[in-house]
Amino acid sequence: MSLHGYPAVHLQGDAAPLPLKHGLALLAYLADHPHRVGRDTLAALLWPDAAPGVARTRLRRLVHAVHERVGRTLVCGDHDALWLVPDLASDLHDTERAMARVLLGRRLDLDAVQPLLAPQAGQLLAGFALDSDAFDDWLEQRRRVQHARLTQALRRAIELARAANDRAAAQAAASALLRLEPHDALPLAA
Repeated sequence: MSLHGYPAVHLQGDAAPLPLKHGLALLAYLADHPHRVGRDTLAALLWPDAAPGVARTRLRRLVHAVHERVGRTLVCGDHDALWLVPDLASDLHDTERAMARVLLGRRLDLDAVQPLLAPQAGQLLAGFALDSDAFDDWLEQRRRVQHARLTQALRRAIELARAANDRAAAQAAASALLRLEPHDALPLAA
């Protein structure tokens, strides 16, 4: 699943068409929450103006529609909660793991740095909007957190690259940082 840029579902490398904005929002939210999420929470997030019973019914129908459109079960659930199937990977998880490896690393790990250099790494659900203030608030907060962590990880990558005398890696990380923080990154590129 791609959550950097406009969200998309990919199955075995092929795009799985999912023209359901609420479905994409549901998948994105669940991808960011690795544990069970209450159905009431999800219903209120996706349809904040609907009565609770109506919103839960919409959620149930949405999960069914997502599975039908994609041709595979992506969301598991019970009476109280929903969660993603364990084998559904996302670029958000890849970026989060890469940031953690760089931030906790003592030496330059080029494999960990690579996902952070992609132009879309700092663009969580870019161009995506849902008619829900609750979802928009969550997304804005999540974008701020990811931006801050990505900035911190790129700064750390520059430090580690300099310590390893890897000028190319330092320059690549500085270029990525410059895209995120144009006013702040110029001294780091030197």
